[in-house]
Amino acid sequence: MMITEIADIVLHGLVTDLYKAERAIFIHKEIGKHAQVINDSKSSIRQVFLLMQQLTFNEAVLSLARIYDTPDKKYPNRCVLRLIQILNDAGDDAPILSERYQTLEQLKALRIAPRLEEHLLANDNIQFTKDLFLYFETEYIQQDFQFHLNELKRIRDKILAHNEIGTFVQEIKWTTYDELILFVKKVIGIVGWAYLSTAYMYEGIHRLSESAEREKHVITDILIELKILNEA
Repeated sequence: MMITEIADIVLHGLVTDLYKAERAIFIHKEIGKHAQVINDSKSSIRQVFLLMQQLTFNEAVLSLARIYDTPDKKYPNRCVLRLIQILNDAGDDAPILSERYQTLEQLKALRIAPRLEEHLLANDNIQFTKDLFLYFETEYIQQDFQFHLNELKRIRDKILAHNEIGTFVQEIKWTTYDELILFVKKVIGIVGWAYLSTAYMYEGIHRLSESAEREKHVITDILIELKILNEA
């Protein structure tokens, strides 16, 4: 049951929303990269790309906000805090470690707590799970990380979820995106290998990021088709 719940949160929650967030960010940045030729184009073209930027901004914020939502007992959601809490609640019923070697490799690549490596080598799933929870919790409550998290939630609540008087649309700093994405990548990568035998991460690199980044090339293709950008 615990493994089923972990798999559901990771696959149908965190992985899905992370992909949506990264895809939106890559597309948003790519439009900004070609801002000059877009601004010099027809008014209708400018309006379309402006709309795309607005929509990708919304998608990135909302996807990340779902990842960092607050767990709800009445309406269970697939957020990262729920997954971390499951690790904390596991106790002596912690899931077995299914891919110790690959998990060890990811820990080394990410330079995460050596004690976790010791538990892997000893095949101690109970202590590994306890200390993995402690590592994630410690990272999560760090002041800098909470600053980024609060920035995300402030924009979601004051701009996207509510049309609050006196609030003006603003971009989230790229460092905020980066830090929030990095944390959930660590969770997905380590939990995926350790308990689900799933290769979301290899050598510390999140594999789905490459797929998400490829989506940005549609912007260049469109600009070339519209003959406002020369083909390289």
